[in-house]
Amino acid sequence: MGSFVLSRSLWTLPTLLLFLLCACAAISAQADPTDSGWVHTNPGGGGSFGSPGAGPTGVMLVGSDLSGAYISRDHGVTWENIGADRGLTSTHVSATAFDPQDEVILYLGTDNGLFRSRDGGASFQPVLDQGFVSAVAVAAADPRIGYAAVHPAWNALEPVVYRTEDRGLTWQPVSLDLPQNLRVLDLMIDPQKPDFLYLLSGSCRFVEDRQDEVPAAIYVSDDGGVHWQALGPELGRIMDFAVHSAQPDLLYAAAFADYTWGNSHAGALWRSRDRGATWEKLTEHSGYIWLPRDRAETVRLIDARDPSWWNEETGGVWESADGGDTWAQVSDSRTWDLGRDAPQWHYGASYDGLPKTFGQDLSDSDRLLWVNSQWVFGTRDGGRTFDNLYFRSSSPGFRQSTGIDNTVMFDLEISPANPQRIYLGLYDMGCWRSEDGGSSWQSCNTPTFTQKWQGFGGNVTTIVADPERGDAVWLNMAGDLSDPQTLVRSDAGGAAESWQAANAGLPVSAIHGLSLDPNSPTEQRTLFVTAQGDVYRSRDDGYHWEQVFACQGCRFTAVDHFDGDWVYAGGENGLWRSTQGGAEGTWQRVGGDEMRGPVAGDFVEYPWEWGGVFDIQTDLHASGVVWVTVLGSGRGLYRSRDGGETWQKLWTDDYMRKIALSPQDPDMALITSSSAMCCGGYSPDSHGALLSTDRGVTWTPVNEGLSWPFALAASFDPGQPGRAWLGSPGTGFARRTFYVEPRKRIYLPLVE
Repeated sequence: MGSFVLSRSLWTLPTLLLFLLCACAAISAQADPTDSGWVHTNPGGGGSFGSPGAGPTGVMLVGSDLSGAYISRDHGVTWENIGADRGLTSTHVSATAFDPQDEVILYLGTDNGLFRSRDGGASFQPVLDQGFVSAVAVAAADPRIGYAAVHPAWNALEPVVYRTEDRGLTWQPVSLDLPQNLRVLDLMIDPQKPDFLYLLSGSCRFVEDRQDEVPAAIYVSDDGGVHWQALGPELGRIMDFAVHSAQPDLLYAAAFADYTWGNSHAGALWRSRDRGATWEKLTEHSGYIWLPRDRAETVRLIDARDPSWWNEETGGVWESADGGDTWAQVSDSRTWDLGRDAPQWHYGASYDGLPKTFGQDLSDSDRLLWVNSQWVFGTRDGGRTFDNLYFRSSSPGFRQSTGIDNTVMFDLEISPANPQRIYLGLYDMGCWRSEDGGSSWQSCNTPTFTQKWQGFGGNVTTIVADPERGDAVWLNMAGDLSDPQTLVRSDAGGAAESWQAANAGLPVSAIHGLSLDPNSPTEQRTLFVTAQGDVYRSRDDGYHWEQVFACQGCRFTAVDHFDGDWVYAGGENGLWRSTQGGAEGTWQRVGGDEMRGPVAGDFVEYPWEWGGVFDIQTDLHASGVVWVTVLGSGRGLYRSRDGGETWQKLWTDDYMRKIALSPQDPDMALITSSSAMCCGGYSPDSHGALLSTDRGVTWTPVNEGLSWPFALAASFDPGQPGRAWLGSPGTGFARRTFYVEPRKRIYLPLVE
């Protein structure tokens, strides 16, 4: 606010009171004193989970490939994310383990070494700072001794077995003759002899292209992991292996009949009563082997196939009460909880094999966790039933996450006309909407436009809602991101059955960067979008489109909030502007080479493969003011006050993503920074969320409540001053209210 000069003759008491009232009406923002930080709200479920388990007190751990690990202290009712705020510096957790006697000691194996907690998961410290740790085991007879299987990289073989003798504080490589073509999926230690251990090798998604050379086999060492030899090579390709906790001479091995991944788990179950010297076939059925520790003769076998409607032989749990001689099916997967209601895909094995799919509970022999490529399930009755642990239902059709998410998120849109209605765009999970301000979520995917997902998921990368019509919204829908994408619209608030194609004139390609001209007629909106890196415009409410700019590298568009003639577009090919409503032939480059990416002019399909302009926002309070974020080393946040002619750099950041401007406070803005987008990846230079309350002069980190310093999508609630939203890659969406209070500004009259 500038200086005021008033004539003494005009300075009357009513004028003074009115002036002071207006001067004090300006607002500022800071964290609410009662606020504990960002609070996550998601539909639940997401990317690939693995290596579940529960310790001696029932504390559960689940690894993920995007967001570190998750911990539950109430048997899966609620979950907390373990990330950088607790000392974990790797987003991919590939193994978990528990000290069998000391419940506060936990282990997480990652693609960047091994981490240990000595306070029950409140914090973690690195104890091995190298390699991809694919398996960890701690000796029940002597927890000072443990083993870890370490590969030189996430997609490598060449394993080395490490050993600790001080309860995980230090580790040393010990294996000498372990075959180098193994991929270690699991380690098991003899319950009575800490120097006697087994190793299970097999293919997984990271070495799938080499599966023909990777043996699915058991190896054994009787000298603390130094020397190794194959065990039971006559059994064929092994999918799972188990050692009886009370009778260490008793072993079980499950073999594939057909190793083609995803085929039936038919094969054979074998038993040895002499530590593997001899074997006998028990049944021509196979799967995960579950040996309850407190029941000497009970053996459970889980067929992990999906409950698919097209498959006559479905999965389930079989149980033997006599050590495996006779069997009875105790449950059928078609009767289990199907989570998000899809008739298939909900169970099935992890991409990394059966040992990474199931986790037994050291505190309860009837409890077990089951995870896969998106979801988390559990049983508490010995496999008779399984229930989802990743969401809870609220009102019919609406859900809320239990805290275990692991999502790839792209976009967030709050309806300006109805701020209680919020839309989310995600990878694989597709479109979700809320009708209650984010307290619960409903799928808005439709089979018509989601290809193989059949409406149970999909991919949505860009969303825009009409600022005046509360039921009108546009977004893109696809199966996978590489599949044909369709721009669709809804005039019913995004209800799943209401979507219709709105893509006439658009190429069949990736779609990004929807924007809407708020100055255009309410029933005939002008919209912009990018497809194949070029800019398209619609002037009939999104029904028909025409190419207006062959950018060859634009991802985002924006229209001046007060003047629809000023239109911006940008991406890896820098920033461009039209002052004639985006008409063809009216575009010119603005912003210079610093806003271009390293692959400018070479269109790439996926939005995580490039740098350059990552967001464009036109100011909500002043015409001609435009804010631009640029992704890349030494880039950051830029602002122009003259429509792009000149620029001021406001913040330098290698991982700059988005900017949100407050509709209520012209001085309030939120920017996001994230080293992760689709596939994890932690960097200490990732700054997360930063808030400015002085129109971009200074920025303050506001990452309280975020387990990782990752923030991507951002928005302010148009219906509630100070309420902000963001999307954090890996952990999904969160909201937070910053306290808004009057500024104490006093302006005195000029005394002549």
